[in-house]
Amino acid sequence: ERADQLIEQVTGHPPETLFVAIVEAPGVDVDSATFRDGVEAAAAPLRDDARVLSVVTPADAPSFQAASMVNASSHDALVVVTLKGELKEALAAYPAVRAELDRGPFHVTATGHVPFVHDLDETLAHDLFVAELVSLPLALLVLVVVFRTVVAAVLPVGVGGLAVAGGIAAVFALSHH
Repeated sequence: ERADQLIEQVTGHPPETLFVAIVEAPGVDVDSATFRDGVEAAAAPLRDDARVLSVVTPADAPSFQAASMVNASSHDALVVVTLKGELKEALAAYPAVRAELDRGPFHVTATGHVPFVHDLDETLAHDLFVAELVSLPLALLVLVVVFRTVVAAVLPVGVGGLAVAGGIAAVFALSHH
């Protein structure tokens, strides 16, 4: 919590919509114009993006901060990106904003709260889908063994499916009104 307060104090933006893009250029000298231009090229599309509140590259940062945003030994630089809105809007905007970062000449890795939550949501959605694909046939098999007829086994699965669909529909209806 203290770190979040410091981030907001220093940047003037909420920390939950901020992420850091690590621009990597192996073999390129960080003091060269090629490196500086590559970092700026990676960040350039975000400067005019309506979903982005601010972009800070080492060239934009005060000199005392710029030095800590570049790592000569690993040939990379940090670009601090703050998305507009609350976390929900930032998560919706993140995939498109992240895709814009990949247009530059160097490899970009994103880290921070927004990329973490986005990737976690995608992983959970995928894993839930796989779990449902595995569990439904197994449940049907167990029910067929227990009830000894296919019709009797399908009935609880159908009722359960309708209950889940109804529950999701009710939550969706309540959340949009």
